[in-house]
Amino acid sequence: QGYDVICSCTSCSMSLRQEYPELYSFDGTEKVSSNTYEALEYLRVNEDLDGALAESSVPESEFGTLSYHAPCHARNQGLAGQAVELLSALDGTDPVDVGDSCSGISGTYGWKEEKYDKSMKIGEEMFEHMEDAEGETGMTECPTCAMQMEHGTGYDIRHPLEVLDAALVS
Repeated sequence: QGYDVICSCTSCSMSLRQEYPELYSFDGTEKVSSNTYEALEYLRVNEDLDGALAESSVPESEFGTLSYHAPCHARNQGLAGQAVELLSALDGTDPVDVGDSCSGISGTYGWKEEKYDKSMKIGEEMFEHMEDAEGETGMTECPTCAMQMEHGTGYDIRHPLEVLDAALVS
């Protein structure tokens, strides 16, 4: 019907944009694909977030330094740097990209008992990068990465939309 599809999870936006058109050929698949956006991407395109954030702040104690992990599915869509770029302009946050390392969770892979040790080993580099960044809070757009990040570091993990909410809505 011409609506835009907004996803707060980069795995979901990538599925609708890239994977579904490769897997399915039913009517409307391409239209849904071309009208699907990741939430921050959509807000950046359709709202003056830079202007709104320049006039906003969050208490520094709420988030502090944000150790940002770009999920694979954000990187695959060319969206990896947008959260750090956008939130760098916000007083009270200091987002630091912790690099291209992997969380190791890989969907349900890391939840399986027999894969747990391997999953944590894969995530080790990212956990170390988070600690090296001396962040107080982790940040990612992927809920499964967030679970692995929290488990591997003990940090509180937030979605970039939560940081925007604290600055612009709360």
